[in-house]
Amino acid sequence: MKPIDKLLTQYADDMRSLCALARSIVRDAGEAEDVLQDVMLKLLSGQDKLGDIENPAAFLRRAVRNEAIDHLRKRQRELPTAEEAIAAFRSRASEDELRELEDLLWVKSYIDDLGPEMKQAFIEYAIDGYSIAEIARRMGVKPDSLRKRFDLVKKKIRRDHDLFIFILLF
Repeated sequence: MKPIDKLLTQYADDMRSLCALARSIVRDAGEAEDVLQDVMLKLLSGQDKLGDIENPAAFLRRAVRNEAIDHLRKRQRELPTAEEAIAAFRSRASEDELRELEDLLWVKSYIDDLGPEMKQAFIEYAIDGYSIAEIARRMGVKPDSLRKRFDLVKKKIRRDHDLFIFILLF
């Protein structure tokens, strides 16, 4: 099966979750649909450049996440300042939503300190759905070594911060 055929099959299976992922980043249903269309256009126009794809689901999640971030960058001038956004969010958010935001910000600040390669690997594992074996192969390390490192990260997060969101991630 050609790589593009694998991706199209996976896309059809995961379309709802891919749209939800895009919507969670761009915060607009219409723009989320635009993100998915842009991803498919890029995949179809560059299908001759696609190599073998071991994990089509993770590949598509990464592509959607990257495209959604690109959409955010394109409209960056239209975005309010961080202070304005936080004030607006606080005015309409429930206590649980505020707690979840604080938890996410704490996890982000923690993984920002891991170093670029480990941070990228942890995001690939926790958010994009890549397996430890796939990430270890890409990094050129043993899977057991990477698993132990991730276990230490998760243990530190559990120990240092009582996270509601941690339950959702792990």
